[in-house]
Amino acid sequence: MIAHTSDTIVVKLLSRLILLLIFLPLLGLSAVPVAYVGHPARVEHLAVSPDGRYGLSVDSYDTLKLRDMRTAAIVASAAIAMPGGIRAVQFSPDSRRLIVADWKGTMKLLAVPTLDELATRGGLSDSHSFRFSSDGRSVAFRDSSSHRLRILDAFTLQDVRSFPAPTGRVAFFAPDGTIGLDAGSELVVYDSLRGIELKARRQSTPWRDRVYSTDGGRVVFFDLGSKGLFFREGNNEPRRLHSYGKLKELSMTSNGRYGLVRAEGSDAIDFWDLQLGQRLRSFKGVKYSFLLSEDGSRILFDRGTEVALLDTATGDMIAGSDRYVSAITAMALSTDGSFLVAGMSTGHIDKWNMTSGIRERNLKAHSDRVEALTVAPGNSMVVSGGDDDDATVRLWDLRTDAVRIIGRQKSYIRTVAVSPDGKWLVSGDGHDGLLRREFPSGNRRLRFFRGGGVTGPVAIHPDSWFLVALEINQRDVRVWNLRTREKKKTLKTHHTQLVNAVAISPDGRHTITGGADGRIISWNLSSGEPYFIFKTGYDDVDRLTISPDSRYVLAGVSNIGDDFDIILFDIEKRIILRTLKGHSGEVRSVAFMPDGAFAVSASRDRSIRFWDLNTGRQRLSMHSYANGEWIAITPEGYYNGSANAEMLLGDDRNRPLPAGADYRRFFRPDLVERSLRR
Repeated sequence: MIAHTSDTIVVKLLSRLILLLIFLPLLGLSAVPVAYVGHPARVEHLAVSPDGRYGLSVDSYDTLKLRDMRTAAIVASAAIAMPGGIRAVQFSPDSRRLIVADWKGTMKLLAVPTLDELATRGGLSDSHSFRFSSDGRSVAFRDSSSHRLRILDAFTLQDVRSFPAPTGRVAFFAPDGTIGLDAGSELVVYDSLRGIELKARRQSTPWRDRVYSTDGGRVVFFDLGSKGLFFREGNNEPRRLHSYGKLKELSMTSNGRYGLVRAEGSDAIDFWDLQLGQRLRSFKGVKYSFLLSEDGSRILFDRGTEVALLDTATGDMIAGSDRYVSAITAMALSTDGSFLVAGMSTGHIDKWNMTSGIRERNLKAHSDRVEALTVAPGNSMVVSGGDDDDATVRLWDLRTDAVRIIGRQKSYIRTVAVSPDGKWLVSGDGHDGLLRREFPSGNRRLRFFRGGGVTGPVAIHPDSWFLVALEINQRDVRVWNLRTREKKKTLKTHHTQLVNAVAISPDGRHTITGGADGRIISWNLSSGEPYFIFKTGYDDVDRLTISPDSRYVLAGVSNIGDDFDIILFDIEKRIILRTLKGHSGEVRSVAFMPDGAFAVSASRDRSIRFWDLNTGRQRLSMHSYANGEWIAITPEGYYNGSANAEMLLGDDRNRPLPAGADYRRFFRPDLVERSLRR
């Protein structure tokens, strides 16, 4: 499969540095099963094997993941060290090998399906523009520094021959030994054995809008002048297939039979039978790069850090695709610690039993991601705010499992909170704050003055008389009287960046904020001045909460791009007591268990983690999939999960367990339950 995508060299260099920082702590760990939760960074490249069996995805950290195109199961995973960041990847015609190349001129030959390294070659200028020969014995690319077309042995990556080639990129390496170089305005064809130019054909379209079959006999292209999609076989005149205003992306199977097209500004892709000239189907929701299997039965496409597999006949996702790994966007713990709820990017809300480690419910509550979540006092109702088109606040009654809309606002709901006495509900969308009395049965809606700006997390005082909410500029903090809806005070921030989090201690003595300047500030609400300002040493304090005994702060912190940690902070001593490490993405929520000795956290790395604060040790990691699958797994590798949980297992680098591994001995629900004992 052949496709053209863009990349950014600077981003790749930064990404490689981030990879080192994330994975360095793991190098000494033993290989035990953990949940597979997708790529650690944005997917940059895709490839499908010619036999249609495997699909490969490569992210900006140079992590490779090989999938079975029938089931979407992970077959192999590897982190490849490339000096310049992977820029191109291609399978051999027999699908038993693949080559990855970076922009600095390094090639690596890998075995399929193991991804073991077979050969490496460096110092190859522009080697990322390469093609296998049809018999799989040779590899051709044009060296821009020497202006020569170089042919390498496809098993050793050593030079076989070279000859002059003034310009162009290799477009195909045909069975008859001819090599086509696409020079933008013309296609130049060479005899690879004699090293001579055979012919040149004028072309009117830029090379990026044209894709050739492996043998060079078929080409699909977009003509900018006529804004038409064309297909040509052999020496026949091009056939106009369709008109598009502007093309965003174009790909074709290497046999030249099928193609995928996306127009500029559209998230839909058109599926074409190019030889018949028929548009077979259109699929919506594909925002990034994509590839077809050779027989046209599967589409492999990326969704940022996730990869999905789609059946072209039915339009359905294949079970096991990364599409079903839901990013966690919000989390809330019940007051008795018996369960927690997690809001997902898919609009689902999960309910996890914190005694057994079992996901008890996976409810589709919103049409888009859940932005805010809280468990109301009494632990029988969950309030959620979503990024729906209608910006709704919804109530989930855990006793009846019924969900209903209880509020709407102008834009997506950023925060929801219920007062400790259970009578007041506050929601904010960044423009207005809405206050609802006699929650949940009452319908009295009281609006803060328009433009009041409840832009982020709010905290309600234990006596339910006032709340603290972020100002519209997200740097100042307002204190509101709930009964009168009057602003009592504005705390002019001592944060130098945006305020990310606010919390009030259970005893009402401490009001704490955390900001994007890495500071934790304790406020005197009477004077409006800080009691103290503490610099954590991190770039950001993302989320925070205060312990049940009002003595400690638990905060999710990070440095730009890495170090997604959790710190335990002593309020009176003003020191960090412990640092919890394990997350590989921004911490979205933290909560103390009722005894204060344990805690839970939720992160953008798609995991919920259960921590022992006395030791700093992670006891359990929980992962949810929107297709119904879930897994809870201990650091030792013992797990409980849904029927297909075995598909989610891999080692500490997200690589699958070796073939023939005995998964059954790791299935230990009793040990998962034991890990949650407090």
